[in-house]
Amino acid sequence: MEMRKGFAFSIDALLAVVVAIILIAGIFTNISRDKNKVENAYLQKVANDILVTLNKNKTLDTLNKTLIENILNEVTPAAIDYTLNITVYECQDQDCRSFVTVDGNSIYISSSTLAGSDSVTAKRVFLTFQDSRIKYFNTAELKVWST
Repeated sequence: MEMRKGFAFSIDALLAVVVAIILIAGIFTNISRDKNKVENAYLQKVANDILVTLNKNKTLDTLNKTLIENILNEVTPAAIDYTLNITVYECQDQDCRSFVTVDGNSIYISSSTLAGSDSVTAKRVFLTFQDSRIKYFNTAELKVWST
Protein backbone atom coordinates (compact mmCIF):
# COMPACT_ATOMS: atom_id res chain seq x y z
CA MET A 1 0.00 0.00 0.00
CA GLU A 2 2.81 2.42 0.77
CA MET A 3 4.20 2.02 -2.74
CA ARG A 4 0.95 3.31 -4.23
CA LYS A 5 1.12 6.41 -2.06
CA GLY A 6 4.62 7.26 -3.29
CA PHE A 7 3.60 6.52 -6.86
CA ALA A 8 0.69 8.99 -6.61
CA PHE A 9 2.99 11.72 -5.29
CA SER A 10 5.45 11.06 -8.12
CA ILE A 11 2.68 11.34 -10.74
CA ASP A 12 1.45 14.54 -9.07
CA ALA A 13 4.96 16.05 -9.10
CA LEU A 14 5.53 15.00 -12.71
CA LEU A 15 2.25 16.58 -13.75
CA ALA A 16 3.19 19.81 -11.94
CA VAL A 17 6.54 19.92 -13.80
CA VAL A 18 4.83 19.39 -17.18
CA VAL A 19 2.36 22.20 -16.46
CA ALA A 20 5.21 24.50 -15.39
CA ILE A 21 7.17 23.75 -18.59
CA ILE A 22 4.10 24.51 -20.74
CA LEU A 23 3.56 27.82 -18.93
CA ILE A 24 7.21 28.84 -19.28
CA ALA A 25 7.22 27.92 -22.99
CA GLY A 26 4.08 30.03 -23.50
CA ILE A 27 5.65 33.03 -21.79
CA PHE A 28 8.83 32.82 -23.89
CA THR A 29 6.78 32.49 -27.08
CA ASN A 30 4.85 35.66 -26.26
CA ILE A 31 8.04 37.55 -25.41
CA SER A 32 9.61 36.44 -28.70
CA ARG A 33 6.50 37.46 -30.65
CA ASP A 34 6.44 40.90 -29.00
CA LYS A 35 10.15 41.35 -29.78
CA ASN A 36 9.46 40.64 -33.48
CA LYS A 37 6.64 43.21 -33.50
CA VAL A 38 8.93 45.86 -32.04
CA GLU A 39 11.71 44.94 -34.48
CA ASN A 40 9.34 45.13 -37.47
CA ALA A 41 7.94 48.48 -36.30
CA TYR A 42 11.50 49.83 -36.05
CA LEU A 43 12.40 48.51 -39.52
CA GLN A 44 9.20 49.99 -41.00
CA LYS A 45 10.04 53.40 -39.52
CA VAL A 46 13.61 53.22 -40.83
CA ALA A 47 12.45 52.24 -44.34
CA ASN A 48 9.87 55.04 -44.47
CA ASP A 49 12.34 57.60 -43.11
CA ILE A 50 14.95 56.64 -45.72
CA LEU A 51 12.47 57.03 -48.60
CA VAL A 52 11.22 60.37 -47.24
CA THR A 53 14.82 61.59 -46.94
CA LEU A 54 15.69 60.51 -50.49
CA ASN A 55 12.54 62.19 -51.78
CA LYS A 56 12.82 65.46 -49.83
CA ASN A 57 16.45 66.05 -50.74
CA LYS A 58 15.53 65.39 -54.42
CA THR A 59 17.93 62.43 -54.71
CA LEU A 60 15.19 60.18 -56.13
CA ASP A 61 14.28 62.82 -58.73
CA THR A 62 17.70 62.53 -60.34
CA LEU A 63 17.16 58.84 -61.23
CA ASN A 64 20.95 58.63 -60.98
CA LYS A 65 21.74 55.12 -59.69
CA THR A 66 25.21 55.99 -58.38
CA LEU A 67 24.04 59.09 -56.53
CA ILE A 68 21.02 57.29 -55.05
CA GLU A 69 23.20 54.37 -53.93
CA ASN A 70 25.76 56.69 -52.29
CA ILE A 71 23.13 58.64 -50.35
CA LEU A 72 21.31 55.42 -49.48
CA ASN A 73 24.50 54.00 -47.99
CA GLU A 74 25.01 57.19 -45.97
CA VAL A 75 21.53 57.27 -44.42
CA THR A 76 21.00 53.54 -43.80
CA PRO A 77 21.99 52.34 -40.31
CA ALA A 78 24.92 49.90 -40.23
CA ALA A 79 22.97 46.88 -38.96
CA ILE A 80 20.41 47.05 -41.78
CA ASP A 81 20.58 45.68 -45.32
CA TYR A 82 18.28 46.76 -48.11
CA THR A 83 17.10 46.48 -51.69
CA LEU A 84 15.69 49.46 -53.55
CA ASN A 85 13.70 49.05 -56.73
CA ILE A 86 12.63 52.13 -58.68
CA THR A 87 10.26 51.63 -61.59
CA VAL A 88 10.02 54.48 -64.10
CA TYR A 89 6.91 55.25 -66.15
CA GLU A 90 6.76 57.84 -68.92
CA CYS A 91 3.80 59.97 -69.97
CA GLN A 92 2.12 58.41 -72.95
CA ASP A 93 0.09 61.43 -73.96
CA GLN A 94 0.26 65.24 -73.74
CA ASP A 95 -1.80 65.46 -70.53
CA CYS A 96 -0.08 62.54 -68.76
CA ARG A 97 -3.32 60.65 -68.32
CA SER A 98 -1.63 57.34 -69.04
CA PHE A 99 1.87 56.02 -68.51
CA VAL A 100 4.04 53.26 -69.96
CA THR A 101 7.01 51.55 -68.34
CA VAL A 102 10.33 52.84 -69.61
CA ASP A 103 12.42 49.79 -70.52
CA GLY A 104 15.98 49.88 -69.28
CA ASN A 105 15.31 52.90 -67.07
CA SER A 106 14.36 51.08 -63.87
CA ILE A 107 16.86 51.13 -61.01
CA TYR A 108 17.73 48.23 -58.72
CA ILE A 109 20.17 48.67 -55.82
CA SER A 110 20.99 46.08 -53.18
CA SER A 111 23.34 46.06 -50.21
CA SER A 112 23.16 42.27 -49.91
CA THR A 113 22.54 39.29 -52.13
CA LEU A 114 20.09 37.69 -49.68
CA ALA A 115 16.99 39.29 -48.18
CA GLY A 116 16.28 38.57 -44.55
CA SER A 117 13.24 36.54 -43.64
CA ASP A 118 11.84 39.32 -41.43
CA SER A 119 12.02 42.10 -43.98
CA VAL A 120 9.62 45.02 -44.27
CA THR A 121 8.81 47.10 -47.33
CA ALA A 122 8.13 50.81 -47.73
CA LYS A 123 6.78 52.33 -50.94
CA ARG A 124 6.76 55.85 -52.28
CA VAL A 125 5.51 57.45 -55.47
CA PHE A 126 7.26 60.50 -56.90
CA LEU A 127 7.30 62.58 -60.08
CA THR A 128 10.22 63.74 -62.19
CA PHE A 129 9.76 67.05 -63.99
CA GLN A 130 11.36 68.50 -67.10
CA ASP A 131 10.60 72.03 -68.29
CA SER A 132 7.88 72.36 -65.62
CA ARG A 133 6.07 69.32 -67.03
CA ILE A 134 5.82 65.80 -65.71
CA LYS A 135 8.44 63.71 -67.44
CA TYR A 136 8.25 60.51 -65.39
CA PHE A 137 5.95 58.91 -62.85
CA ASN A 138 8.07 56.72 -60.53
CA THR A 139 7.55 54.15 -57.80
CA ALA A 140 10.23 53.40 -55.22
CA GLU A 141 10.06 50.20 -53.16
CA LEU A 142 12.57 49.83 -50.36
CA LYS A 143 12.88 46.50 -48.55
CA VAL A 144 14.95 46.48 -45.33
CA TRP A 145 15.97 43.80 -42.82
CA SER A 146 18.33 43.40 -39.89
CA THR A 147 21.70 41.80 -40.51
